[in-house]
Amino acid sequence: MPALPAQASAYSEFDAGIAARNLGLCDIAIAHMTAALGAPDLLASLRSGALLVRGDCLRQTDKNAAALADFDAAIALSPDNFDSHLWRGELLEHLARYDDAAADFSTLIRLRPDLSKGYVSLGELYLAQKKYDEALAQYATLIDVGSDDYLGYLLRAKAYFLKGAYELAMVDADRVVKMAPRASPGHFVREAIYEAQGKLALALSDINLVLEDTPDDVEMRRQKGIILWEMGQFSEATDALIPLKKLAAADGYTILWFDLARVADDEPDRDLESRSAAVNLTKWPGPIVALYLGRETPDDIQSFIAAAPFDERDDMRCQAAFFVGEWQVRHHAKPVGYALLRQAASDCPVDYAERGAAAIELSRLR
Repeated sequence: MPALPAQASAYSEFDAGIAARNLGLCDIAIAHMTAALGAPDLLASLRSGALLVRGDCLRQTDKNAAALADFDAAIALSPDNFDSHLWRGELLEHLARYDDAAADFSTLIRLRPDLSKGYVSLGELYLAQKKYDEALAQYATLIDVGSDDYLGYLLRAKAYFLKGAYELAMVDADRVVKMAPRASPGHFVREAIYEAQGKLALALSDINLVLEDTPDDVEMRRQKGIILWEMGQFSEATDALIPLKKLAAADGYTILWFDLARVADDEPDRDLESRSAAVNLTKWPGPIVALYLGRETPDDIQSFIAAAPFDERDDMRCQAAFFVGEWQVRHHAKPVGYALLRQAASDCPVDYAERGAAAIELSRLR
């Protein structure tokens, strides 16, 4: 008679759940942790960890209500667990329950005032709500704690920049560049400040400094193409974006900017179909690429945005206003296109390329 397989113990289920989660196999991790939590012999000391791991995987698979229930239960069993408050706070922020998220992030600071994570999380939460002074206070405390070199100055520069206090932002950005001069994140912030001030040559200089050390940095190479486009140097913009054909073949933003540069340079982008072959047209900004390919309409774009998660819609509306505005102008619907570009120039966040680009395009079209 063949031997029956031995039933897995609660600990082996727990251990398998940890391993699966570490490998990114969340469905398997959830199954193992559910089995562990349902077993009568699971040690009480492991229940909080099992709930936490299952909650994290539920969060990653967009089962938010179940994830929140697991985080609540984990915290009830272990009130001072750092990761439980961090992950619950991040989920609450995603759900736009900002006051509850702030309470969790404040708990992080109480538990570990020597670590940067609590100050960073709380500061980013305030930035998301445009509570700039509250964010600045968190970053000032982080600087005083001194646990992460230039991080506090970098984040404070970003907060000052978003607030519109460009001179104060530049002081902190310069400090970061001095503390970490090569390929410094300070260059990223400083470039954005220069761009917002219309100092495009200085912005380009910072971009080139970063690209000297990291020539394959997709974001900065794309930003170089955008700055050159804004400067009216369309051939140079095209040249800056060409290497991204291989580095970022699936990046819809690069495809769109390359198309704008080619058309502005009176070189119709005849290979848009082949260049965009790797772009997922069902994932943002893929629908806009599909519009440029003639497969979607502006109404389709609006429908896509309306169906998107609530916390993503404002960013999509900003980007759609610019790129659909450009498309409308190109297709001889200038009044509609101008209105959309004005919307992008006024409504896009100050750190979005589409805001400055829309303002420059409007000045060209007058």
